[in-house]
Amino acid sequence: MEYRKNKIRLLLACNDNADYSNVKNIFSKDNYYIHKAACGKQIIELATSLCPELIVIAGSFSDMNTNEIITNLRSWSNSPIIIMEKECSSSAQVKYLYAGADDYIEKPYSLG
Repeated sequence: MEYRKNKIRLLLACNDNADYSNVKNIFSKDNYYIHKAACGKQIIELATSLCPELIVIAGSFSDMNTNEIITNLRSWSNSPIIIMEKECSSSAQVKYLYAGADDYIEKPYSLG
């Protein structure tokens, strides 16, 4: 895939098609190339090969928990990591941030 200099590479990690469509619609209106990962292993592999400027993790995965993914990514990448989850406890949010996530957005989310 050929990239234009003004496009930002976004890795969107999501295993739910409705969530993927919603988040994709938000970012596709701006200057983003969106790459989808559907499991923890794929997130790590794509992040390694793409070196995205932004990583959004929306949901949970059966092969790796979110903290493992964040810790792995943060061990070698400085890309911002945003977590999007539904009804997450404040202690889990703190764990995500402590593991290296840059921000947490609770679903449902709005642009307004």
